[in-house]
Amino acid sequence: MRLGFIGTGTITSAIVTGLCRANPPPAPILVSPRNSEKASALAATYSQVRVAKNNQSLVDGSDCIFLAVGPHVAREVLGSLRFRADQHIISLIAMLSLAKVQKLVAPATIVFRAVPLPPVARATCPIAFFPPDTQVAGLLDRIGTAVALDDEDQFNALCAVTALMAPFYALLSQTQTWLTAQGVESDAASHYVLGLFNGLCLDAIDVGAEGFESITANAQTPGGLNEEALRRLTDADWYNRVDSVLDIILARIEGRSADGAQNSPQA
Repeated sequence: MRLGFIGTGTITSAIVTGLCRANPPPAPILVSPRNSEKASALAATYSQVRVAKNNQSLVDGSDCIFLAVGPHVAREVLGSLRFRADQHIISLIAMLSLAKVQKLVAPATIVFRAVPLPPVARATCPIAFFPPDTQVAGLLDRIGTAVALDDEDQFNALCAVTALMAPFYALLSQTQTWLTAQGVESDAASHYVLGLFNGLCLDAIDVGAEGFESITANAQTPGGLNEEALRRLTDADWYNRVDSVLDIILARIEGRSADGAQNSPQA
């Protein structure tokens, strides 16, 4: 299956990198010329990648097309393109529903939504997609772990959670900054923080049916440091604020305001 990517940003670069590192490597990949620097870098790095002359030639030369443009330009970019009915379309545009994407890519009807993150370059990240499809799952499994959903509301909820990527990195940065303020050398602080959080995540893999509450409880001892840190963050409403932020993000994805009112459609 010939792959094409309309929009050549960070996520496209990560997906293409993950696919080209997979064994066996993919069929030829066409990338959009819009971000010429990233497109040229991919073509220079991987022999399977070519930069399309324009988006229409990319569509004409692809069997499966990833849509990786911003929602604010989706109508402008996609509206002038001529898709084929037999093409697979995988939209990475979080704020466009399946129905809206279908309108933009008609007569193509084999349409999906997916939400990959940059770690797919190393095939180390789950990738939610909707609706379920064996062929799409097989493709996404090459760059991570495909998570098929048959309900768009559930898919939107997983999309919302991906917005915690930047806050997570900010937590790492803040922790490193605090350590350097205590006199720890910057590189040592960075390596320690990365190793600590990576180890905690790996330990949580075996959490099992008891859930994260169990591993949270086991990480504390009465009167201990973890108990105090958790109590103080909880008293500061830190975790409830995560919930409220995710509610706001989900509302944006679903095209409504946080109070439930419908926003103007993105496309």
